Amino acid sequence: MSMVRKLACSILCGLAATAHTATIVVDTETDDLTTNGNCTLREAIVSANDDPAPADPAIDLCTKGSGADTIIVPPGTYALTIAGDSENAALTGDLDITSDLTIRGASSDLSIVDGGALDRVFHVDPGNDDIAVTLEDLTVRNGVNQDADNGGGIESFASGTGELELVRVVVSGNSSDGVGGGIYVDGNLTLFQSSVSGNDSDDGAGIFIEGGSMVFLNFSEVSGNTSSTSAGGINNNGDLTLARSLVAGNTATLFKGGGLLNNTGATTLAIDSTFSGNLANDIGGGIQNNDTVELRRVTVAGNTGVQGAGGIQNDMTLTMNHTVLADNSGGNCGGAAPVSAGYNLEDADTCGLDQTGDQVDTDPQLGPLADNGGPTRTHALPNSSPALDAGDPAAALTVVVDQRFAPRISPGTAGALAVLDI
Repeated sequence: MSMVRKLACSILCGLAATAHTATIVVDTETDDLTTNGNCTLREAIVSANDDPAPADPAIDLCTKGSGADTIIVPPGTYALTIAGDSENAALTGDLDITSDLTIRGASSDLSIVDGGALDRVFHVDPGNDDIAVTLEDLTVRNGVNQDADNGGGIESFASGTGELELVRVVVSGNSSDGVGGGIYVDGNLTLFQSSVSGNDSDDGAGIFIEGGSMVFLNFSEVSGNTSSTSAGGINNNGDLTLARSLVAGNTATLFKGGGLLNNTGATTLAIDSTFSGNLANDIGGGIQNNDTVELRRVTVAGNTGVQGAGGIQNDMTLTMNHTVLADNSGGNCGGAAPVSAGYNLEDADTCGLDQTGDQVDTDPQLGPLADNGGPTRTHALPNSSPALDAGDPAAALTVVVDQRFAPRISPGTAGALAVLDI
């Protein structure tokens, strides 16, 4: 669960809650439910789901589940091999999680859960029971969901007081004939220092967000995903916040929203983030907005709209502040003019920027998308960039770091106010 929910639980639940949990250690990469003297990942999840009573037998050699359990997944590749679908008890096919649970690997490089192209990998809260699930230090890969079903890697319905949280997790190489090749969420989702990359589906190939959902990406990346229709990176129908995150190299093969499709009824807030190198074979290469988007200190660069609006296609309300738009093929902006809150910079004059601190027809001299420090790639600014020291001086009092979590401000000289970069 999120840090806020964790703090609330620690206050409301008290220390007694921790006395009724179990730590279940997986000791084999095999996928089975046979009593043969080991504890597979599937058996560990079934034990955590069922919480066997003291008088009940344990599930193979797995510790009995008891409340909000933790499963430890040592280094290894854990491939799913038991075929089957249409059940939600983790007995066949995907790994169904039906109670509060943390699954903790050694690192995303070392602990790999592989769907084996058999089914999706994880199915979280299929009964809509408001459970809290955390996946940590894992890779989730090679999940395949056919028959127009959703969520190739992960499908989550954790909502209400529940949530799915991914911490240092890689979701890659998954596929869905429906929507959400990497992740399908109908509920609450948080990603921290995580990556959703190289997934494919009909729509929302990286992440598909249903209406009413709340999704928060922090220090995370959605990259290299491909949809056969719209929304190569993210299809948002709910409430999405991107903080210090990257949406890059995603493709909408037929229609709009290479990086992000923000649909009717949806809101997106992007802070200290980057949309780079996304492609839509229609319009809206970086962002296609059909409702409400706010950009604060965002870079929109190097995106392509084959039919126009390579950077942003705005068809409703989009507000931008301290945002850089450059090198977008098909134009930086299309559709309705965005609302400028000032201090934006554009290398052309397609966005109608005319507020205090706005610069048009000005090259920001962005470097290539690269590792410039921090958990996600960024476009560096050289010392000669007109974006340096060109931000709102008043904002320098509160905005102190950039996408890399590095200082955004210069201290000023001779008692002058600190100076903020765009």
